[in-house]
Amino acid sequence: MKRLLTLALLLLPLVIGGLALGKITANAESSTPASPQETSLLTPAGHFGGLVDATAAANGYAYIGSGVQILVYDVSTPDAPVQVGASPILAGTVRDIEISGTRLYAALGNAGVQILDISDPQHITILGGYTTDGQVSAVRVVGNYAYTASIFDYFRVFDVSSPAHPTQCGQFDAVYIGEGVDVVGTYAYVAAGGDGLRILDVSDCHNIASLGTYPSTYARDVAVSGDYAYLADGYGSPNFVVVNVSNPDAPAKIGSLAAPGEGYAVALEGSMAYLATWDNGVHFIDISNPAAPAELGFYNTPGRAEFVSVLDGYLYVADTWGGTRFIDANTPSNPALVYAYASPGEMYDLAVAGTSVFGLDNSLGFYTIDATHPQSPTLEAHEGSILGDMTMQYSMATSGALTLITHNGNLEVIDTSDPAQPAFLSTYTTPGTAHKATLRGTLAYVADGENGLLILDVSNPYTIQTVGHFDTLGETFDVATDGHYAYLADGDQGLRVVDVSTPDTPHEVGNFQPGGYARGIALAGHKVMLSLTYGGLYVVNVSNPATPTSTGFYNTMIAEDMAATDRVGFVLANQFLPSRLQMLDLTQPLTPTVLA
Repeated sequence: MKRLLTLALLLLPLVIGGLALGKITANAESSTPASPQETSLLTPAGHFGGLVDATAAANGYAYIGSGVQILVYDVSTPDAPVQVGASPILAGTVRDIEISGTRLYAALGNAGVQILDISDPQHITILGGYTTDGQVSAVRVVGNYAYTASIFDYFRVFDVSSPAHPTQCGQFDAVYIGEGVDVVGTYAYVAAGGDGLRILDVSDCHNIASLGTYPSTYARDVAVSGDYAYLADGYGSPNFVVVNVSNPDAPAKIGSLAAPGEGYAVALEGSMAYLATWDNGVHFIDISNPAAPAELGFYNTPGRAEFVSVLDGYLYVADTWGGTRFIDANTPSNPALVYAYASPGEMYDLAVAGTSVFGLDNSLGFYTIDATHPQSPTLEAHEGSILGDMTMQYSMATSGALTLITHNGNLEVIDTSDPAQPAFLSTYTTPGTAHKATLRGTLAYVADGENGLLILDVSNPYTIQTVGHFDTLGETFDVATDGHYAYLADGDQGLRVVDVSTPDTPHEVGNFQPGGYARGIALAGHKVMLSLTYGGLYVVNVSNPATPTSTGFYNTMIAEDMAATDRVGFVLANQFLPSRLQMLDLTQPLTPTVLA
């Protein structure tokens, strides 16, 4: 039932200021750059944000999956929730959460399932885990067995009596799409996408047997109580279906309800069902008469309601990029918001100044993270109204006091001298299409697309002045500068080196033709990393700017972003999904090798 992957900020105990899918930064001016030996292993030191795709509530606690971490709230006083803990950084994005006694089972998509000890919510530890051949979307635990539903993999059962060493007990090959699962007694009920609701006999996990099937348009989730299975149908109308499963060999529909939106997830408590419907919030349904379910209320969340759990009439809604919402639904006709956790969801870009990380995302807009303590970064401020639609092209650069954002081809200027109170100052429309920008002092160097390089004086952000302009022959996508020279990724014209020591008269002094379409650039000392649109990157020696020379080529996947020190290059390589951070040894540029 999960379809969005998390884009989260990881803080690494290296020379890196921060990492996000689509943007990385490195301290290229470090006086003691890390050696390849020191950076051969990457260990995340901290995490902040991520899409909220899963929740669970039990025993006075609510568990919120935020990116690659689970946050724990004490909800024993449900109108006054308090965060009391967080899990270690997990192996993947949290897709589903199952609580069984003092253990938590986290479904992590491609990373399988991890098992956590939650006996002390303030000190959660990882006990073990297992992987499958697909993307684990849901897990349910009964006794010593974990029942796992995956996308593009079989239904599998694992013996978790020894959580450090789970072993597979059995699998059922005829179910290849598993969006959701519930287990009652010796029966497993699988929401099997286009195959509808599948009922399996799991009394002997070594010999799982198929019983009955109920067809639906696209079964996303299922919850079972007594003789009835309540089905969330993704594309069907009605999208809430009640199935009589008293005879598991012949399940039959007895009731339904058509709520607006897609049926995404369903949770039960007493005589109520709660249906999460993606763009249409959560619907509260009376199921006291399963043959005639009736909607009693509705709560429209700001994001996309993908998952819902319930405890004592309070809902814990996973709202994807909208974070999470705790809702008092005890009066269904008048639900009340109790708590909202605003989480950066799909992080598009970041920039680092000291211990402040400035980010862009579709839910919070522009925001500041205080990373003074990398193990526990905190949201310092956010301003969603600074920028409008974040689905267009974007990038960031900062000097600390001033931050520039290229957004929809324009240049936005934000005062970040006080990171706790960022303030929008102005918008500057460039003659071309502003793709990337970098700041040096009071000058902004803008990769302005078909307009080439634009040099702007931003000392007065309200009256930005053009200082210089260099019209390249290609389309300028990226720029880096050391103050004396600007290095341009210029599309089919490759690498262009421009003397900007006199900013009002920039002129070209050298170029390098890589035989591909130059898209990205990173500068460290006398080395330039130049990435190509369709994959691969060159390491170019620019110690003599008039004759830049290739010293090596690395056949990486498409580089979404790059950063570099004198010794190490960092590449965020797009291998479709997921992307991967790769570290290259630049001390031997003729044969750049992957360190980690």
